[in-house]
Amino acid sequence: MISVRSAVRLDILKIVADLSDASVLDIKALKLGPEETLGFFAMRVPEADAVAFVKDGEPIAIFGWDKTPGRWYSWLLTTPRMLTKDPAPVFAARDHLRALASRTPCTELVSVITSNTRPVRRWMTCLGFQRLDDKLWRL
Repeated sequence: MISVRSAVRLDILKIVADLSDASVLDIKALKLGPEETLGFFAMRVPEADAVAFVKDGEPIAIFGWDKTPGRWYSWLLTTPRMLTKDPAPVFAARDHLRALASRTPCTELVSVITSNTRPVRRWMTCLGFQRLDDKLWRL
C-alpha cells in the first residue's frame, strides 16, 4: 500500500541516499554535487507543496512544485522502489496529480525533464503528462 503525506526534509536525506537511475540522470543534468543536491531540494520541500510517497513506512519518492504566476513547475525525486513493475506507486502519484490539478488556481502545471530517456517519457505519460517538446510536458 502506498500512502501520500506532506514531505519533510528528512525524506530528502533518505531518498538522496537511494536515488533511482532516472533521478541520478536528472541531478547530473542539473550539474549538482551531493551536498548541492541536498540543499537544492531541501529548501524546496517546505515551500513547494511537496508530498512524499511512502511504502512500508519509508519514502520512495518526493513530488513538489516550484510556483510562478500562472505556471507551476514540478520536480520529482525517486528511489528504485518507486519505479518497479508494481503499478501501485504510479497509480498513487497519478491520483495525487489529478486531485492537485482539479483544485489548483494555476493556469498550467508543467514539468521540465532533464533526462529525455524512454523510461522517463513512459513515466511522464503514465502520470498523465502530455509531451509538448523534448523537455516540456504539461498535465
